[in-house]
Amino acid sequence: MTHRFINRIAIILVLAATAAAETQEWVPGVTIDCPVAVSTDSSKRLRTVEFPCSSLNKVKTLAKAEVLEIEKVKNRVSFALKSPDFEATVEVYDDNNRLYLLRVRSPDALEDPDDNLILVKTGDAGGRVKNDMRDADSAVMHLMGQMVKGVRDPDVRHGPVTRVERNQVVPGKVQYEDDDCALIAVHAFSLGKLYGVECVATWHGKDPAVVWNTQQLWFAGILAVHASDQVVMQGKNPDVMIKKGNSIRIFFVGVEE
Repeated sequence: MTHRFINRIAIILVLAATAAAETQEWVPGVTIDCPVAVSTDSSKRLRTVEFPCSSLNKVKTLAKAEVLEIEKVKNRVSFALKSPDFEATVEVYDDNNRLYLLRVRSPDALEDPDDNLILVKTGDAGGRVKNDMRDADSAVMHLMGQMVKGVRDPDVRHGPVTRVERNQVVPGKVQYEDDDCALIAVHAFSLGKLYGVECVATWHGKDPAVVWNTQQLWFAGILAVHASDQVVMQGKNPDVMIKKGNSIRIFFVGVEE
């Protein structure tokens, strides 16, 4: 019994040592792209993300547990995905209440994500990104104004967002949807390295209204959000309210990563 137990431990250690790992630099305010291999009934695939902190406080997402399983241990979060067509933003807070944003999604064709993703801090990279964001504020607001009030600048490229459904092209792309709420991208914009997305958000749950934190709905590289006559820069006070049976428009402006 002891001999078999030692052999089993040795096998586990070898597998752990040889597991593939990807490393990404973490910069505050920048969403980390995190594709997760899809699990099946016969094979459960996990992707574990290691954060640059000693421990984690909480993990938040709008995704349902039966579609995306999440397990938090110390400074790691493991994901098991059951849908081949999935994308959602996951908020992770460490013990200092520092926010990490993950874009958890199903892999693209021929994409094979590593089992482990290690996030590392890079002070110099963070400083460069913050400076770029400040320098781009006027361009961000210009694009946001064009999206909200109507495009007049010929340098702003734009067009409707469509998807193929039952061999037909239909308007809108579902970014998130469950029994109570939906977020549909309906229009796309671009200006240089900036991009914009106009979405329609609806709420039809039991409560008369719902407050959404738009950080949970962010696209990668988002710098500004406009909704309910408010413009939110760099994630400050990003809540929006939607009344039951109503729809509001949410505008996102980001930079290509």
